[in-house]
Amino acid sequence: MNPAATLFRRMGTLRFPPFRREGPPLGETPDASPPRPRIGRRALLLGLTGTVAFAGGLAQGFPHQELAQYFLGQASGQGGIALAAGSARFDLPARLSYRDLVLTAPTPAGPAILTLDHAEGSLVLASLASRKPRVNFRLRAYGGLFEGHLRRLPHEKNHLKGATVTPVNLRLTEPVLHQKIGGTLTLNTDYTWKAGQETKGHGVFVAMVKHLVLSSLSVEGFPLPPVSFDAVHSRVFVSGGRGRVEKLMAVGPLADITGGGTFTLATPYQNSLLHLRLDIRLKGTLASIPLPGVSGKSSTRLVTLTLDGPAQNLNIAMNGIPIPH
Repeated sequence: MNPAATLFRRMGTLRFPPFRREGPPLGETPDASPPRPRIGRRALLLGLTGTVAFAGGLAQGFPHQELAQYFLGQASGQGGIALAAGSARFDLPARLSYRDLVLTAPTPAGPAILTLDHAEGSLVLASLASRKPRVNFRLRAYGGLFEGHLRRLPHEKNHLKGATVTPVNLRLTEPVLHQKIGGTLTLNTDYTWKAGQETKGHGVFVAMVKHLVLSSLSVEGFPLPPVSFDAVHSRVFVSGGRGRVEKLMAVGPLADITGGGTFTLATPYQNSLLHLRLDIRLKGTLASIPLPGVSGKSSTRLVTLTLDGPAQNLNIAMNGIPIPH
């Protein structure tokens, strides 16, 4: 047998591995990112449980009362007004609340004490982006609710805007005003001032009292009968520490009052100067009471009342005749 032919037959029976490149077929792009490992449900649950436990522990150990009392202590004493609260709390992200908040200010007749049943304020975090931080607040006192906001403006200016949601019951304020008084008070404010110059700001204050009753008025020691008014309205403008009282009007069964005047704010506030003139039309039983500078008998009498001087020691005159007080 031919040896060459035998060699070729054996070579034909051999099997060679296919010739190809390592990796994906031609024309295909290899995957650039390795397969992502899958997070098991058990690991995810453990992580979530740990986060909740950490947040709960942080909340339990957070100094809610201590921070609230710290902020109250920083504000106390500014403007001569002392602050104290029965309870205080600070909540994340930025909310302060106080109960039985007491404001005490000195006056010639002794300290004046104003009590707020509840006071709360919260910082609007979105306002920080505009560099005009805004705090929304709610104040409850003497049966009334006052809401508004305090905003920090450029050039170290502050802006206060608020309105009465529920009127204040003036009868509950007798310990503060030291007067027997009744009625409901509604107040709207819009005031802007520079930090450290609270009395030099500008703005407007509008007050309205419905069903006002004054029960402790007297002239030269002679007590007057209770005087009531269906409505009392006043608008006050302030600019640069000076103000003017406009549209002061009161209508009642025994007297009608119109008036106005000016004032200059000072610190402490009892040193502020006031010049106010009231034109009073007396009716009914008030018209029959003998009064200084008023002669004759009539169903109605016209009286001019002036108030001049510092708020703590006003000079009061009726028809130009000083009235001791």
